[in-house]
Amino acid sequence: MLGNLRRGWIGIEWGTQTLKIAQAECKRGELRIAASAMVPRRPTSPEIQDPLSIRPAWSAQDLQAALASDSRFTGKKAACVLPIHLTDLRTMAIPPGSPAERHAMVSNEISSLRGDTGEEIEFDFWESGHGDSIQATESVNTLSVSSRLVAELTQTLSRAGLCCEILDGLPLALSRAAAMQYGLECPPTAVLDWGFASSIFCVVRAGKLIFSRHLRNCGLAKLFETVGQLLNLPEEDVLEILARYGLPEESSADASTKEIQAAIAEAARPHLNEIVEELRRTIAYLGTQFAGIVLERLCLTGDGAAVRHTDRFLSDLIGLSVDVWQLPATAANGRSGLPHESASLGAAFALSVLAWNPIHGDAT
Repeated sequence: MLGNLRRGWIGIEWGTQTLKIAQAECKRGELRIAASAMVPRRPTSPEIQDPLSIRPAWSAQDLQAALASDSRFTGKKAACVLPIHLTDLRTMAIPPGSPAERHAMVSNEISSLRGDTGEEIEFDFWESGHGDSIQATESVNTLSVSSRLVAELTQTLSRAGLCCEILDGLPLALSRAAAMQYGLECPPTAVLDWGFASSIFCVVRAGKLIFSRHLRNCGLAKLFETVGQLLNLPEEDVLEILARYGLPEESSADASTKEIQAAIAEAARPHLNEIVEELRRTIAYLGTQFAGIVLERLCLTGDGAAVRHTDRFLSDLIGLSVDVWQLPATAANGRSGLPHESASLGAAFALSVLAWNPIHGDAT
């Protein structure tokens, strides 16, 4: 798989509130992180009230500054992914056909669903692993995005001195991240990328993405605002507090920590209840629509994975073992090692490894 190439591409996740960059390397037959950077920006009040309206406002200068923050980034080739709420993720049933025929059918279906907007789009599709044998159709997932947005992204990369080799889909990047953690032969595993504006739930089996769903109303924006107001903190400091203290745990050492955790739990309860209910509904839907798919675990990624003890909280309420995504063996990089520094880089790392196997990425 790895051939003679030692370094992967520069993987870039254009997050709504954090620009996440990672570059993989192959060392002694193992993949590990060679360089990484995470650049946050402060959200505005209108964005918190309507997080799905956010467009990543990252400039070439932001990208250059992020790359300069870790001198070990090398090369000019990049692979990127956009936030899921800026793309249109759908499941369609189409008849069997040649690749060209299937592409044309998906194109026509997307056009009819979007209506006569006059806006050009880019799209790709992949089999979902579930079809209707009675009507002889195949179920495919489609992901489409505005061509104008793609052009803006590639221009920003070019101004920063990079060349975009692939624009991937977030569900596909997450499926590769899970396969790297659990192996290609892993049993059905759920992945929850808990983001600022919204979240995405995927199911991976034997290294292949078989299901994905956009959880539009389950982002962290309002949780950040509530906790920030409760603790009288600016939004840019909330994630660090959530990562350091998090939700209550019986083994908490001191009274002050317990007091902060209890306050966070009280503020976070309505937002946590929302995502728990969405997860329960989605898992129940899987049980009725996908015969034989029994989930064994959930892998938590994204900024939500940074909230300390969230994995245990979710595990108790949804009845699955929950792990926080962890990077493969890493080179010493002098970083603080807070949980979100690993969990938040899963998609970016999975983008970087496309350098060794770009076709397998099923990218847009």
